[in-house]
Amino acid sequence: MRLKINGLEFGKNSRYQIEAPLTGLDVPPIRMGSGVWSGKDGGYVSSQFYGSRVIVINGFYRGSTCEHADELRKQLVAALPIRQSIPLYVTTFGGRNLATQTYLQDMKMDITEGGIFGKYQITLIAPDPLLYEAGDGINPNSGWIELPVNKLLGGGYITEYNMPVQWTPGTTPSIATNSGDVVIYPQVIFKGIVQNPIITNLTSNKFVRINITTTSVNDELIIDMGQRTVTLNGGSVLSFRTLDSVWFGLELGNNVLQYTSSGTSDVLFTTVRWRNGYKGI
Repeated sequence: MRLKINGLEFGKNSRYQIEAPLTGLDVPPIRMGSGVWSGKDGGYVSSQFYGSRVIVINGFYRGSTCEHADELRKQLVAALPIRQSIPLYVTTFGGRNLATQTYLQDMKMDITEGGIFGKYQITLIAPDPLLYEAGDGINPNSGWIELPVNKLLGGGYITEYNMPVQWTPGTTPSIATNSGDVVIYPQVIFKGIVQNPIITNLTSNKFVRINITTTSVNDELIIDMGQRTVTLNGGSVLSFRTLDSVWFGLELGNNVLQYTSSGTSDVLFTTVRWRNGYKGI
């Protein structure tokens, strides 16, 4: 098992070694709305949600000299600031790379004796309870999957003989495969001219429609299903989302996605972007 925090590596051949137990990488805490019945046996559960993930890393560092050990302590403190998000990368024993964004809750590095050796305990809070594919474990963008979804167009059909009229080829919906173990809410990105676009997940029969007719060739319209935002060049246009729209996720397995719009000069495809997520490892 290897970890990486703000450029510092933990485990394997690193100066920062990990000791058991490493906690918080399994299923995150579960929040429940529950109670007991009044006047009869039993109770009820009204809702269940995942809470924030708490990750506790125990380990030790070993320097080559006392001065080197002092430098290792300084580097560890510098890699764990407060008031900012800290990326955590995890490489499992099987070689999978996963990532999450965390905040420092606590750090202990008691001095028990002088020399080249010391122990530490780091407690991190991950507000998002999921662990995401991290690609190569180095570039944070390498874990993203981008799928072009062509605008739905009508077309002809193939004949076994020559026709005096050429049929225009049509398009078919695209398949987005969620290979994680949880529903993932993607981003949908339109670059260029688009009027009243609709993105539909035919698998779940849910769609988002944006009533907008003002985009130009240099504009970027982004629908973020997870954050529940709609932006045009970074500014919110959430009010253009129709009331019958539903923020949809990618179901486990294959999802059939369809893009339509009302403009004849609209961009011919949109990009659906997501990272596969997991409840734990």
